[in-house]
This record gives sequence, structure tokens and C-alpha cells, in this order.
Amino acid sequence: MNEEYENGNVAQELYEGIISMFDEKGYTYTREDDNLLVRCTLKGEDIPMDFIFVVRDDKKVIQVYSPLPFIISENKRNDVAIALTYINDHLVNGSFDMDLSEGRVCFRQTTCYIDSILGKGLFEYMLMVSAHTTDDYNDKILMIEKGMLTVEQFIESEERERN
Repeated sequence: MNEEYENGNVAQELYEGIISMFDEKGYTYTREDDNLLVRCTLKGEDIPMDFIFVVRDDKKVIQVYSPLPFIISENKRNDVAIALTYINDHLVNGSFDMDLSEGRVCFRQTTCYIDSILGKGLFEYMLMVSAHTTDDYNDKILMIEKGMLTVEQFIESEERERN
């Protein structure tokens, strides 16, 4: 592997590019320079959405996480898992993950940067895809959790929208 990758220069440059994208867009954020991590909150159509950008030098990837601000109760985890499987099957980029033991749901998108030239356009794309996807589904996942929507109704609704 190339020396630049081994000494972390690429990871630091990518992190600085992410910060620069946030600055140019005028987004409010917090940063953790030691962890190459940026946090921000964006307002969606319904539920505010938290995003975490992190450059993982150990894995040579950039990841965006959007943890949903609620916990799935134990009796709804199977239904939500089925809904997330349906959603993930139809996504082009990223996926929803659920910790079955705790009931936490998170949208995650990952991009590898080995032998790549990445810039602000990609960082903005990752944020916008994550925001759009999270905003599309966070309320529906919450409705399943609250018993306001069954997983069957959710899938039927999604199928109608696709046709």
C-alpha cells in the first residue's frame, strides 16, 4: 500500500474537504478533529435528523451515519426488521441497520477511498442521499413502532408508490 495511505495524509485531507463542504454550504456542525468526525443536524419534513460523517483511516472509508432519535420496542423489532429489509432492497446507496439487542436504528452510507480522488461533490452527495433517505423513512419506521402502521400496510403503500 502506498505510503500516503499508511501515514494518514489522505484521511486528514478528506476530513478537511468534508469540513470545507460544510462551511461552503453554511451548515452548522461540530467537529472532533482527533476522531476525524463531523456532526450536524438537518431539519427534515417531520423529524430533525442527526448526521455523523467520519473518516475511518483504519478501514480507508468515509461513513455517514444518521441514527434515528427513537428506540424500537422489543415487541416491534421483528416488524421493523422486515420493513428495513424491504427498504434496503430498494435503496441504491446506503442501508438501514438495526441493533436487535437495543432497538436502535441507523441509516449508514460508506465510500471507500483507496486509490480514489474524492471531493466536495461526493461529500455533498453522501449527505444529501443520507438526508433524503432518512427523511423518507424515519416517520414510517416510527409509525410501525407506535402501532400506527403495520409492516404489511407499509409494504403495500411502498408498492403502490413504486407502480
